[in-house]
Amino acid sequence: MSEQDNQLITEFNARRSEEAFAALVRQHVNLVFATAMRQVGDAGAAEEITQNVFVALAQAAGKLGSHPTIAGWLHQTALNKSREWRASEEDQGIDRHRHLGVDGLRIVHAVAH
Repeated sequence: MSEQDNQLITEFNARRSEEAFAALVRQHVNLVFATAMRQVGDAGAAEEITQNVFVALAQAAGKLGSHPTIAGWLHQTALNKSREWRASEEDQGIDRHRHLGVDGLRIVHAVAH
């Protein structure tokens, strides 16, 4: 873990410092957003995933002392959250198609193509 990340995590854990957490977000938000965007291809979803990743960071910060890099943890968490989002979207798509019935599917297919 970089010295700066280590200091910020330590400060956040000790005092729940908003300044330390904000610095971590500023330092790593582009990595997290870019990772999510590559996975889901939707800016709105990537923003939501990015928020969820940083919520997870706040919740897991006390356990990150043994992790080699915050960036690596954030990247992996962004991949995991992106997979969860895609799976949720697929499930919702299947449910939407069930409710449409055969005629509704034909219309959706015709509009999509």
